[in-house]
Amino acid sequence: MCSITGRGVEEGLGAVDATLSTLADLLGHGSHAAADTVSDLTHDQLRGLVGDLTRLQARTQALLLSAVGEVDARGSYALDGALTAGAWLRATTRATPAAAAGTVRTARALRTGTLPHTTAALAAGAITARHAQLIADATIGAPAEAVALIEPEAVALASEADLRATAHLMRAFTEALDPDAADEAAVRRYDRAGITLSPTLGGSFVIAGAADETTGATLAAAIDAASPLVRGDTRTPARRRLDGLTDIARHWLHTRPSDQPDPGDRSTGRYRTQLVVTLDAASLTTPGPGAAEQPTIPAAPVGSAGGTLSWAGPVTAATARRLGCDSLATFLTLGPDGSVIEAGTQRRFFTTAQRRAMIGRDGHTCAAPYCDRPVIWSDAHHLVPVEDGGPTTVANGALPCEAHHLVLHEGHWQLRRLPDSRYQLHHSRTGRTLGPEPDPAGRTRPPLHRRE
Repeated sequence: MCSITGRGVEEGLGAVDATLSTLADLLGHGSHAAADTVSDLTHDQLRGLVGDLTRLQARTQALLLSAVGEVDARGSYALDGALTAGAWLRATTRATPAAAAGTVRTARALRTGTLPHTTAALAAGAITARHAQLIADATIGAPAEAVALIEPEAVALASEADLRATAHLMRAFTEALDPDAADEAAVRRYDRAGITLSPTLGGSFVIAGAADETTGATLAAAIDAASPLVRGDTRTPARRRLDGLTDIARHWLHTRPSDQPDPGDRSTGRYRTQLVVTLDAASLTTPGPGAAEQPTIPAAPVGSAGGTLSWAGPVTAATARRLGCDSLATFLTLGPDGSVIEAGTQRRFFTTAQRRAMIGRDGHTCAAPYCDRPVIWSDAHHLVPVEDGGPTTVANGALPCEAHHLVLHEGHWQLRRLPDSRYQLHHSRTGRTLGPEPDPAGRTRPPLHRRE
């Protein structure tokens, strides 16, 4: 059995006390003094401080594991009314059940003496407690000869690399010891994998789940390819990944063969209608962003019902109209008596040929000024909305990216194409405008030779 001896405990506590004294001298006393002192440190001093604190944390964790291992071996947790060492640790440190169980497992493994290099490295602050836990978990139940071979390599790697690299090494170790068990574990991971899409009361979806190795790698590669970074892109990484996955799904829906081709896109022989949007007539006639250009369109009463989207539930009228511009949706308009007065007419959806013509006219980026997102992310948009009498023609179409398409409908902005073919964003309620932008070098749009 090997653990930190009485002399080792004394030395460890002495090292901790010395480090704390040094830190106290450096930072002063009291939270305000500490904050003021830290703010005055140079970058090199801050880097040294973080390193010292990390080593101190590791040495403290070594003492903690030794103490937990002793309590576990003695069974003295029962003196405090606990049934297990894990339960005692949860009550003592307020740790989660999983964290407490991991600490107890690591403490037991280090106490056996089969991991002397790990114990010494942790006590010296060369590795973290999480590194030690990864090594300990992978070696539990393994032959002593195999552990003796892998531990020095694992500790050397852990002292220089992050947790992921250490986890990969230890996983390779366990798989080499028992390939059959590794295969069975892989099958279990595959069987347990899956995702859930749960609609919330607020209308959004919560996506949760896990993927096996090959599925996860395939998704990661595809999403990365579908959501490249471009200049001017302010989306978060999470939003870019979601948009990439959405683009992959849209592409599949656009190109999936069907026995009933979409009548709105005869050029491909494919079908597009997958979602169903139901909109009442009053919401349909609510003035949209182009209403100022069509003053004869009647105004809807305040509080019109909006629409309903299959799989999701209620959506606002603006969202329903955005989906009706150019989406994977069947668009149903209901009269006051519930009868269908419009059902996905082909005039609402732009064809592939029309999209290509708009790309040729406007270039390979979003139509909104100062947006460099590629046209592959774009939705086709009616400059004058269909419900306001706008036709589904190239002249009345533009290709804003999905984010700007959202801004145009739910954000109440208008996209205007000027006589010189440049675009301008205008907000009808605030009067604010953005653009038109000059033609910067490298712009894919045609040169504005017609501009005066």
